[in-house]
Amino acid sequence: MGVTSALESVWESVFHEGVNSPTHRIMNMAFYGLFITLTGLLLASGGNGHVLALLVLSVCLFMSVNWFIAELEQAKKTQNAPEKADQAE
Repeated sequence: MGVTSALESVWESVFHEGVNSPTHRIMNMAFYGLFITLTGLLLASGGNGHVLALLVLSVCLFMSVNWFIAELEQAKKTQNAPEKADQAE
């Protein structure tokens, strides 16, 4: 998947409900870039407490956003399961 098609997928996801896979992937890559930047700042500053706090907050935000997306996907699967069962009958 190229950069252009990934950005097109993100743009199209604005108009649809939920989070699609390319949007989730790009969001995670942005978080990884943030982690690398903050880790570099932490090392360059000699362990500054403010940078450490920002790093901890960003890790917590990353984990909570990914947890929320997983919950949304699970709820979507649970919601679609009765519809598939009704169609089979």
